[in-house]
Amino acid sequence: MLKSSFSNKSLDVCVVSYGGVGCSSLMRVLSGYIRVNNVDDKDGLKHRNSPSLDVYSKAQIRRVIYIYNNPMNSVLSLYRRHYQRAQYKKLTGMIATDDVMTLENYIASGQDLFQLESHFHNWSAGSEKFPILMVNGATMYQPKNLQKLLRFLGVKIPLILFQQKPRKSNYKTVSPQIRLGLETIYHSFNDELSKLDDVYLIKKL
Repeated sequence: MLKSSFSNKSLDVCVVSYGGVGCSSLMRVLSGYIRVNNVDDKDGLKHRNSPSLDVYSKAQIRRVIYIYNNPMNSVLSLYRRHYQRAQYKKLTGMIATDDVMTLENYIASGQDLFQLESHFHNWSAGSEKFPILMVNGATMYQPKNLQKLLRFLGVKIPLILFQQKPRKSNYKTVSPQIRLGLETIYHSFNDELSKLDDVYLIKKL
């Protein structure tokens, strides 16, 4: 089980995602102004799969920003950076099987083995511990969305400091076989995400 070195530390915001959504650059900017969880996930708070876990109570978190994005691009990002083994453990709490070790095997499984959909739904259900701002990572650097994010945090940061990096992982550019496999697994979930507002608040339950 992952342990958090921030178990007794107060955080102004905890940024959470299932990975591969571009949240690290956001965290680096925010950390210059407010107390944020560790960008390299050394505290074990960045990718856990439910706000109900004790680790999120012990960290004394005031607010959460949950960043999601196209799950097909997220999966490709994990494999491109060779994070699949470590991320599988963080997201599921289990040791990676052969099905996870290569993208080809993952596609062949036909399943959401990283449990991205349940990760999203666990967080979007809200929490009694803190309010959660749900943010689409693909559009979060648009000025209107950044302004909503900063209002939620109650902090003023020059928008020019936030820079959207070009995606290096895009399911539309991979081989037809990989693309079809990803779409088979994630089409319904991605369609659900595409219908959401870019930024929306889930108040403390």
